[in-house]
Amino acid sequence: MVEIKFNLNDALAIQKGEKQGQVKTREGLPVRIVCTDAIGYRPIIALVSDGQSEHPMQYTVQGRHDVGREKELLQLAAQAMHPDV
Repeated sequence: MVEIKFNLNDALAIQKGEKQGQVKTREGLPVRIVCTDAIGYRPIIALVSDGQSEHPMQYTVQGRHDVGREKELLQLAAQAMHPDV
């Protein structure tokens, strides 16, 4: 699989099974988005799994947890979006 930049619409489509792929953190931990309309500058509420339990985290619509950081913490891993790969 190829990692691509986070896109909320693609992430939701992957979660619904409409597209193949995985939503995960930059570190490779699985992510389950549970809310996309929380009030504030980080409207995405996601549960991040460490293999033992899930931890709630908030992200911007660009997939950033810390707004000042350059790299997105949420990534998409998908083959279906890039069939040439």
